[in-house]
Amino acid sequence: SPNDPRSRVWYGQVLANAKDTKAAEGKFRRAIELAPQFSQAWLALIVTMVINGDKDQAEAELRQAQLHLIQDELPAVMAKSCEVLGRPGEAEEYYRMAYDANPKSLAALRQLATFYLGKSYRRRDKLTKAGRYLSEMLKLGATPEKAGDSNVRDRKSTRLNSSHIPLT
Repeated sequence: SPNDPRSRVWYGQVLANAKDTKAAEGKFRRAIELAPQFSQAWLALIVTMVINGDKDQAEAELRQAQLHLIQDELPAVMAKSCEVLGRPGEAEEYYRMAYDANPKSLAALRQLATFYLGKSYRRRDKLTKAGRYLSEMLKLGATPEKAGDSNVRDRKSTRLNSSHIPLT
């Protein structure tokens, strides 16, 4: 639906994956117009602007996002945005803030562990820090599906498609 912000973000992601980042940016902006509090639209816009090499505009959009986003979602959006903008110290602070707000959140734990294992965090203690949050996830009974691991869903989808079972 043209008035559904989730559809606009999805379509923008398709365009971005097809390397049509300018058109994707337009879809993300439309999603933000439809739902200014929709964090995924802001994050997609900021990431796309960084990919397009427009960090200054991405910074400006991040400042705008802060005015519109729900307080509970702000740390996670700020964390990922700071990470893609090349500010790993701030990203770590925001990821920790999101975790501290809800230490039993599998999403917050996964985001922290992923950050520490990723390219942005370059300190020697990365495995120790990531291991702490991965262990916490296991203590909470995390499975890849519960933790939001899209690779698991993608592998299942591929298996189902390769066995000619229609996906519904």
